[in-house]
Amino acid sequence: MIYYAIGLLAVAAVGGLVLVSLHIRTQKAPLALALVHGLVAAAGLAIVLIEALTPQATGQLRVALGILVVGALGGFVLFSYRLRKKEIPIGLMAVHALVAVTGFAILVLTVVK
Repeated sequence: MIYYAIGLLAVAAVGGLVLVSLHIRTQKAPLALALVHGLVAAAGLAIVLIEALTPQATGQLRVALGILVVGALGGFVLFSYRLRKKEIPIGLMAVHALVAVTGFAILVLTVVK
């Protein structure tokens, strides 16, 4: 099941790259794409949460979960900027992306080991 989470989070990462690319070029990415990005990431995060709650879950998996949750919180903040029609700070986008990619990398390394 954890492989589904990795797949969903990978798809969300690609969606995030598209969002950043559109934002840099046009300052306006489609709201639907932002919603799909968030929903796909949330589905992957939910699977990681379920896996992390099992007795055989490793500490590394729980660390990955924690970092991914922080990344998700950053995504909520970014989405709130969008809903309030305020300019999204590129630095905040970068921090969100770095945190999410770090959590994803730890997740993948935990599973592949």
